[in-house]
Amino acid sequence: MKKHDLESLADEFLRVCREERRLSERTLRTHRCGLDCLLFFLEQHCIPLDTMCLGSHHVPTSYREWLAAGCAPIAAVPSRLSAARCGSEGIEGIHQMWRAVQCRSRSAARGRLATARLFCSWLASEEVLDTNWFSGVEDPVVQTGGAQQSLTVGEVKLLIGGLRRHPSTWRDFRDRALIEFLYRSGMHLAEIVALDWSSIDLTRLTVDVSGRYARRRRIAIPAALVQALEQYAEAGGMDTGGLGPVFQYRDGRRLSQSHGINIVRARARQFLGRSDVVPSWLRKSCGVHRLRSGASVGDLKKLLGLGSLEETRGFLGIDTRRAKPSSRRPPRPGHM
Repeated sequence: MKKHDLESLADEFLRVCREERRLSERTLRTHRCGLDCLLFFLEQHCIPLDTMCLGSHHVPTSYREWLAAGCAPIAAVPSRLSAARCGSEGIEGIHQMWRAVQCRSRSAARGRLATARLFCSWLASEEVLDTNWFSGVEDPVVQTGGAQQSLTVGEVKLLIGGLRRHPSTWRDFRDRALIEFLYRSGMHLAEIVALDWSSIDLTRLTVDVSGRYARRRRIAIPAALVQALEQYAEAGGMDTGGLGPVFQYRDGRRLSQSHGINIVRARARQFLGRSDVVPSWLRKSCGVHRLRSGASVGDLKKLLGLGSLEETRGFLGIDTRRAKPSSRRPPRPGHM
């Protein structure tokens, strides 16, 4: 394995994420924070900042435990990171870096470990590393507030039907297209806001998706979703054959993921009277409703972009336990 400057490789990885994978600015900031945290860990533990340092099998595990414990002390600013990341921004840049590397929750630890896993996967694909050393490192356990929920068919009809009946502004057309995209495609919100018009074939009714961990898939979309997209594009004067982002603000900037969450919450409050609905509920509703309509778990695995059948069953809430056949013999006639 060749020696490389890990900082320059991190910058190249971010460039690939921005230009080739077309990730949103919010996702790029998350990856940048994760990479800064990884570099800070290596420097704090006096590990040389090159890829040879990751050859030790205990480094990924140590990094996971360090993240899970929230160990990002603000005792001193690493000089190398200060010069490389802060530039001429002065003390404000240093404060921004420290806000980036601090790990206050195990949920944030999982995100930064995912960045390290994705970064090393890219290094392996570029033949800088022999293998992804972070692939076998488990995420810290995160205590969640409960199982992810889904909407009923009636609630989905009320939500989408309300948007169809009241399209008075361009934002109404955009919000309807976004919510229909979440429900009818089963895609993550992050995948949807990262789409460009070049990724959607309105003639063949297909969408090319670049999902998590560089998983690529092509999914089919129904005609109702295509109609919503065409009306949204016509209302906004957008070119469906161009290279611009599909979901955007009025000034042409790409819609952020946080704004997409706010759209779903506001529309659910408007038409359902609920303020707890989030985009992931629509994604799960897509899978659950298709499962009840006769779709197989294998087809839903491909549609949702999940890694295995077991993960798909868990996401859909399917009970994998099988009833064991009774070992008792049936009663003989006359002894019932």
